[in-house]
Amino acid sequence: MVRCGEWDASTLSEAKKHQDRIARHISVHPAYNKKNLYYDYALVHTKSKFDYDDSPDTHIFPICLPDRGPLPDFDEYEDPCFAMGHGKDGYG
Repeated sequence: MVRCGEWDASTLSEAKKHQDRIARHISVHPAYNKKNLYYDYALVHTKSKFDYDDSPDTHIFPICLPDRGPLPDFDEYEDPCFAMGHGKDGYG
């Protein structure tokens, strides 16, 4: 199960409702190294799409992924790199 759009897992009273989708497949990065955690990311493919909205305060929207090839070498002080979201492995 994949949940998007939840801000506070400890309450049900949020401004916008979260959405749940069933995971169909997980694609782990082919260069993932569990010893040093290099390339420690994956894509979760869902059985159905999430619903996006066009409002200025949208809380579920797609991200842009880099082209194939090596990732850019970000300088931590010169080139900001942002990640959005967080995760849990269970609720309740």
